[in-house]
Amino acid sequence: MDRANRFIEYDDVQAISIILKILLFSSMIGFICAVDVSSVSASDNERLKHATGEEQVKILIRLAEKTRTSDPTISLEYAQSALDLAQQASNKRTIIYAKNQVAASSYILKNYEMAVELSTSIITPLREQGDLKLVGDNLIRIGNIHERLGRPTKAQEHFYDALKVYRQIEYQSGMAESHYNLGYSHWSTNNWPESMMHYEKALVLEEEAGNQLKIAQILNNMGIILHKWGKHDDALRHYLKSYEIREEHGFNEGIPTVLVNIGSLYILQGNFTKAIEMLREALQKSREMQAPRKEGYALLILGVALEKDGQTKEAFDCFLKSEQAYLSAGDRVGSVYPMSGQARILGQRGETEKAKALFEKALAEASDLGDISREVLPQQDLGALYLRIGDYQKALFHLKRGVELSREIGERPKILQNLKLISDTYKEMGDFQNAYDTIIEYQTLSNQLSEDVSEVEIATLTSRFNAEKKEKENIILRKEKSLQKEVIRRQQLIFFLGTIILFLFMGLIIALIRSMRQRKKNHLLLEAAHENTLRQQDQLVEKNHSLQDALNKVNTLSGLLPICSTCKKIRDDQGYWQQVEVYINEHSDANFSHSICPDCASSYYKEIENFRAKRPKR
Repeated sequence: MDRANRFIEYDDVQAISIILKILLFSSMIGFICAVDVSSVSASDNERLKHATGEEQVKILIRLAEKTRTSDPTISLEYAQSALDLAQQASNKRTIIYAKNQVAASSYILKNYEMAVELSTSIITPLREQGDLKLVGDNLIRIGNIHERLGRPTKAQEHFYDALKVYRQIEYQSGMAESHYNLGYSHWSTNNWPESMMHYEKALVLEEEAGNQLKIAQILNNMGIILHKWGKHDDALRHYLKSYEIREEHGFNEGIPTVLVNIGSLYILQGNFTKAIEMLREALQKSREMQAPRKEGYALLILGVALEKDGQTKEAFDCFLKSEQAYLSAGDRVGSVYPMSGQARILGQRGETEKAKALFEKALAEASDLGDISREVLPQQDLGALYLRIGDYQKALFHLKRGVELSREIGERPKILQNLKLISDTYKEMGDFQNAYDTIIEYQTLSNQLSEDVSEVEIATLTSRFNAEKKEKENIILRKEKSLQKEVIRRQQLIFFLGTIILFLFMGLIIALIRSMRQRKKNHLLLEAAHENTLRQQDQLVEKNHSLQDALNKVNTLSGLLPICSTCKKIRDDQGYWQQVEVYINEHSDANFSHSICPDCASSYYKEIENFRAKRPKR
């Protein structure tokens, strides 16, 4: 399927190409939205369906980042879709970040060529944009790819470049990662002093950051280096510290490997009981984790411990189970050493032909896989077998081949072991001159190895001294910063308190001014109220006087009263006619008591008497 950013050169089909690209984008978006990925929420997919343009690209980049670990294939689909859309829109910024996501997903999927190409193409634009952290991340990615492809020199160049970039922005985590990768890269090229120096620097940075998992990993790797160079006590100290950190913080995944490394040290020290105890614990934890490769490794070293302890039957069973565990994990490389272990046990039992056949099978497997490091042990063991059965020429052939391979990969302890067996072979053959020359070579290399061990120790001590010096400087710097912070805090406190006091003083003045104004206002109000009261009192007095006058006028009848000349009724102010006594009673304090005057009495009673005289008698 052609990608959408490939254009057909012919004008006649360019329009068709554009239409096909649009359809392709639509189908890809539909496919991506329909995919059920546990780390992608429904809201993300919903936004993706309705997003357009640059927003759609940003969502796709975000989804690619979310799904990179859980499903790198789907992550690559998201990232590629984002890149296609960004290229169609000619948005340079989003193109850069989409390419970064495609490179990251391709790296996880081991598509190293594409990852290197894309990461390299965006480093310069990222520098121009000032995104130096992402520049460093891409340099680290390219370096790791070169390391995996067996190009340590190029890998180290990129790691050093990344370190410079991270230092420029003072990105501590990035600097620690750069030192860690440089430590591993120098380790792979057997540059032990340089490797230890970088691991020490990475350790200091990770301890400052409190990254316990990285601290445990670095300590384990440093232990391996010290282990290989014969510094067993220091190696054990590093292993145990790594184990303690993993146990304390629950980093269970690496515990079996650390326990196996500790067991290997006990084997070298001849403490087989302690070694077997550690290795059985490692085996149990590997099985609990259902990690067949770790289980295979634990079984392999447990077989070695049991073999050294004289328990050959149990050792053979461990080697056989180790081979099966490695094969079940799809690790053919890992199965070579267990086969060699089985062959050793068969040789010790006297089953020479079976042993030789199994050794040859292990050598053929290692050769077929192109891993010369796995050929060293079978060559050495097969040479030792031929030495035991008296076939000295074949013994010399395989032992010398073991020396060549050991020199090629820089395994000087293995070179010493093979040289010692070669010297023993020459002695058995009666060739004392070659035996002497070989043992002199052995002694020279051994002395050189001791010097290199001292060099590693010096480098380690120097690194520790520098680390302690830096730590002391950091402590002084932290104290100075703390003192500065305290001075600043006190100054801020003084300023704060002074500000509060100032505001309180201003508030007090304002309150006093307001109080004085209020008192003046209240005084004025009281004066106004008093004047108002006096006026009201005067008005009230006047009203009382007027009322009293009115009352006096009411209670004392005066003036003209309209009175009927016939019935003597008086007309009031409303125009009603009232009896004289009623009107006077209402308009004065006078009350009436009815009586009859003599004139009226004589006249009134005379009429009564006349009435009675005229009424007939019964």
